[in-house]
Amino acid sequence: MPITGQEAESYITTKHAALCIEIARDKSNKAICFKLKLGSGREFAFDPNQSSKLSIQFDIEPPAISGVEDIEDLSGKSLSTAWHRVFSGGSHSAQWRAKVTTRAALDNVIHYLTTK
Repeated sequence: MPITGQEAESYITTKHAALCIEIARDKSNKAICFKLKLGSGREFAFDPNQSSKLSIQFDIEPPAISGVEDIEDLSGKSLSTAWHRVFSGGSHSAQWRAKVTTRAALDNVIHYLTTK
């Protein structure tokens, strides 16, 4: 069963509270950004109101693993200002996008990001 934005937000703030911290939320609640507490402090963001497959923006290329689909390089693409507001800036900006289909895949992505 696909994970929604609200489920992902709740799941991250409970199961991954030791690894992730919410750093920003768009005023219109169209984007929420989390930062990894370990490693290089990678960031990822998504729309907490998504009701279908969870589309996540990443500051680095996400892993090509089971449950991560449609990986897209965002270089040169126009993005909503919501994404610019929630990432902290510098090397932490929306540079990649992928669909994460399950909680297990989200777990694997978070653990991958802690090592990068």
